[in-house]
Amino acid sequence: MPSNHHLRVLLVEDEIYALEAFQEAIEDEGHLVTPACGAVTALEALRNHTFDVLLTDVVMPGINGLELASQACDHDQNLSVILMSGYIPDRVKWRPEWDFIRKPMDWNDLFEKLKSIKLRHNLTRGG
Repeated sequence: MPSNHHLRVLLVEDEIYALEAFQEAIEDEGHLVTPACGAVTALEALRNHTFDVLLTDVVMPGINGLELASQACDHDQNLSVILMSGYIPDRVKWRPEWDFIRKPMDWNDLFEKLKSIKLRHNLTRGG
């Protein structure tokens, strides 16, 4: 992966206005964002594309973010996960390598997490 590679982010958020705001902010940082308004749409995207990061809300109708992240990581073991929520979910239900960011979003915190993931991807893939 070249050092100028931008992360491919699968963004999952059931609140459409939040989805649009998050997408715009992440794209402004130079990353490629595929928005999904729920887990079913996200799982379909995962079947058809490869992503570097899954950034997902935890509380969603139907399949929640923790279940989505588990299924996504079973599908792609190299996928990095950032969970986001207005409350801190039960850590027993998530994997130790997953990250968490609290809503309302601290944009600097999110961008630092994305930079860290990009650096890890560059190192592990020889960029």
